[in-house]
Amino acid sequence: MVQVLPALGFSGKGLQRSAGPEGPQTTVVHIKSPLLLNKQAKGAPQAIARRPRPSQSQNQKERIIQTCKLFDQPTEIILLISKFLNNPSRAAFSLSCKTAYTLVGPAPGEKFRLKTMERTALLQLMERDPTVGDHLYYCDRCIILHPFEERWTKPPVLMLLDRDLCSTWNLHPMGSSLRVEYCHARLVMNRHFYGAPNGLPVESLTSKASNSRSSADLIQSRTARIINDQLYIRSEHRVIPKTATVDPDTFYRCLYIFSLNICHHQETDHVHTISPEVLRFAAKTRPSMLNPLASSTRQSSSAGSCKRCPTDYETTVQLEKGVHKSGQQTLTATVVSYQLLGRCRSAPDPSAYSLFNVGKSRAMENFYWRDLKDCPVGSVQEGWNSVDDVQHE
Repeated sequence: MVQVLPALGFSGKGLQRSAGPEGPQTTVVHIKSPLLLNKQAKGAPQAIARRPRPSQSQNQKERIIQTCKLFDQPTEIILLISKFLNNPSRAAFSLSCKTAYTLVGPAPGEKFRLKTMERTALLQLMERDPTVGDHLYYCDRCIILHPFEERWTKPPVLMLLDRDLCSTWNLHPMGSSLRVEYCHARLVMNRHFYGAPNGLPVESLTSKASNSRSSADLIQSRTARIINDQLYIRSEHRVIPKTATVDPDTFYRCLYIFSLNICHHQETDHVHTISPEVLRFAAKTRPSMLNPLASSTRQSSSAGSCKRCPTDYETTVQLEKGVHKSGQQTLTATVVSYQLLGRCRSAPDPSAYSLFNVGKSRAMENFYWRDLKDCPVGSVQEGWNSVDDVQHE
């Protein structure tokens, strides 16, 4: 006599025979699976105990599944519920455990046939799972789940091969570059929307860097905030000449030594420049800026905004004392930029335009353009400062 436990369609490879409680004539078939839901017969715990000890993540999945009351319902109820699920939800439900895969998954030897939009929805559902989102994130460009770590980067060989369509090179959130990639922003927003352990904390975007040249030093810093479910980035670039007293021409040449990345469309180099506002202002104030007695003109600011993306910036040229050991006053330039990256749920989101290098062709120039109705000039900086205003009240 053979007694078979409810197998729900499992193959015979996962079965084990042992002597039954009624003697050697009775054979009890045990399913060697950790996903059985309180339906084990006598002798089954011994069969499971001989398996290799599962990892901690597997134990967590077992506890989640065992506490689920859905599988205590009759099979007909589960099948009826699955009829109301769309294809991505049905596929995600079937991947939750072996029992669900047997009930609502594809037939043996077949696969789920999902369209591109359905595949996208499925991967985003999987990304929300804590056991998946703690080491994987969804990529809009490749339509797959990429791995990541708290401190992660690609080896140089993989960077040269460029295997992924997204061509994500700078994968290190704590690198020397202050430029934020879309993948970094999405990971931070995953932690915000789905909680730990998904994604990365917003503090991972905080970074400091310095660069030194023969005539000047560059000090950079970056901080991030999430305000009203939208990600804001503040970057500060400070140029300090190495000599206390410099003539105006030498000072402005120091600014051009460094490429200050405000966004992909605004940089202080010979191609993309934010300097026209600074130079026009400096042409009027250049004599007085070098006069230590003119206290009213020791600091001058110029604000601007990018026409392509939600980025505001402010440039300050001022006379500072105490920068050098000699104690003499010297001209310094500080550029502070404020970027709005939005919710980072989709790469084509207009709020994330500041993350992409667009606007180099006429076709892209007509498509990528800042909407001044939804994001007027200065609104990004005001949004960042709104948190400081609330804290000071």
